[in-house]
Amino acid sequence: MMRRLRALAFLALVVGALGFGAARWFAHRTGTEGWTERTTPVPTRTVTDAGLRAAFAARPEGLPPKAYEDAFVYLLEGFVNYRSQLGARVYYPGTPSKNGRTSDGLEGFARFFPIGAAWLASGRPDAIEVGGRMVSVTGLLREGLLAGTDRDGPDFWGVITSGNQRLFESADVALGIWLTRDRIWARLDRAEKDRVATWLRRALVVHAYEGNWSLIPVLVERVLLALDEDVCCDQVYVARYWREFKQLAVGGGWIADGTQGADYYNAWAMQYLMFWIDRIDPAFDPAFIRDTNRRLVTFYQHLMSPKGAPLMGRSVCYRMATPVPLLTAQALSPGVVSAGRAMRALDAVWSYFVTHGATRDGAITQGFCGPDLALVNDYTAPGSCLWSARGLVVALALDREFGLLSAPREPLPVEAGDFQVFEEHLKWRVRGRRETGEVTIEIETNEPSTQPAFTPFGMSHRLREWLRNRPERPANHDAMYGRRTYSTEQTMTRCEPAAR
Repeated sequence: MMRRLRALAFLALVVGALGFGAARWFAHRTGTEGWTERTTPVPTRTVTDAGLRAAFAARPEGLPPKAYEDAFVYLLEGFVNYRSQLGARVYYPGTPSKNGRTSDGLEGFARFFPIGAAWLASGRPDAIEVGGRMVSVTGLLREGLLAGTDRDGPDFWGVITSGNQRLFESADVALGIWLTRDRIWARLDRAEKDRVATWLRRALVVHAYEGNWSLIPVLVERVLLALDEDVCCDQVYVARYWREFKQLAVGGGWIADGTQGADYYNAWAMQYLMFWIDRIDPAFDPAFIRDTNRRLVTFYQHLMSPKGAPLMGRSVCYRMATPVPLLTAQALSPGVVSAGRAMRALDAVWSYFVTHGATRDGAITQGFCGPDLALVNDYTAPGSCLWSARGLVVALALDREFGLLSAPREPLPVEAGDFQVFEEHLKWRVRGRRETGEVTIEIETNEPSTQPAFTPFGMSHRLREWLRNRPERPANHDAMYGRRTYSTEQTMTRCEPAAR
C-alpha cells in the first residue's frame, strides 16, 4: 500500500511539474512581438461603411469624383482612429504579421502617407472634418514623420537594416515627403531635415531582395537628391540595384519578381514605383521606364473586368490597385490607353471590391472580398492592404494635370467585345467574354491536368498560431501560381452578393 501511495505521490509531482513548466512556457514563449495585442475596430462616422458602399455602387456613366473623395475621407478617419498618440504608428484592426507589432505600426503610417500626400498634391483641402472634429492632413503627416524618425522618442521606427520591413516602407515614406515637399519638408528646420534624411539614407546601403525590393533604394535616392540631400558614395549601390532590376525583364514589359516569376506585383509595385521615379527625376532612364509601361499596358488592359481581374499570385489584398499601370500610362505612355478606359478600370475594380467587403471600419480588409487569412501571407499586416489604394494615389496626383477623376469613361476591352490575346513572354492566353464580363488567364506553361488544391484557413492553423504565438497561414503558393487557368468567375474565395 505504501509503495502504491509513494508511486501516486511521485506521479502527482511529475504531473504538477509538467503543468507548472507548461504554464511557464506559455507565459514566456517566444514568437511574434505583440502577437496577442489586437486593435478594436472603430466604425467611421463621417463616411460610414454603408455610405462608402453606396458611393461606389456601379454607375453606367462612371463614378463621380466625390466617390473617390469619400474614399479618402473614409481612410483618413481610419488613420486618425488608429494612430498612436504621437502619430508615427498606426495599428489597424486585423491579424498581425510575422514582423511584429512595432513594424506593423510603421507600415500603417507609411502606407497611408502617400494617400494623404497625393490628396494635398491634388489641391484639395488640408482641413477636413472626420468623426466630429477638424483635422489637418498636413499636421497629421508631419507629426508622424517627425516622431517616427526621432531616435530618442517612444515612436521611433528603428534603424533600417538588410531585408527588414523598414526598408520596404522607406519608399512610401520618401514618396510622401516628396509629394508634400512644399507643405512639410520646406517648413522643417535643419535639424529635423537631418533627422529624416539620416533615417532614409540607410535604405541606400543595406541589402534589398531582388525584384520589386530593388526599386526601393532607387526611389529613396531620387527623393533625397530632389530635396538637395547628400547621398555621397551611396549612389554606387543604387546603380547596381537598378542594373540588377533591369536584368529581370522577361519581355513585353513584364519583370520577374525574384523567384516568384511575373505576377501582379508588376502592376501595384513595379509599375507604380517606376512611375514615381520618373516623376521625381524624368531624366532617370526614361527610355526603359516608359517603354516598359507601354509594352505592358498594351496587353495588360485586357485583364481588367467589372469583377476586378483574374485572381492569381500572392499578396492579393492589394487587389484594388490592379488598374495602376493604366493610370500611370497617362503620363508615361500617352495614347496607348485612354484616360476614360483607365478610369473605367479604376471604377470597376473599386466598385466591385468596396461593395463586396474590401473596406471595413476605415481600413482595407486582409483578403480578396472580406477578410480571409488563407489569401494573405505571413508578412501581411493589418495596414499592409492600404497598398490597395495605390490607384487612388495616382489618380489624385495626376488629376490636376490630366483631369482623371472627371474623364468621360470608355469601355474596357471585355465590355467592348469578345477577345483573345496572347502574351508570348509569359505564355499567358487571356480570353474575355462580353456577355458575362468574364476574363480568364490560361497559363500554357502550367500542366493542364493538375489543379493544385486551395487550403482554407481553418482550426488547425488557429491552434498552431495559439501554440507558436505567430502567424500560421496556409501554404497556398502552388494553388496561387500553379493552376492552368484563373478566372474572374472562379475565384478561390467566395464573394458574397454585394452589400447594400
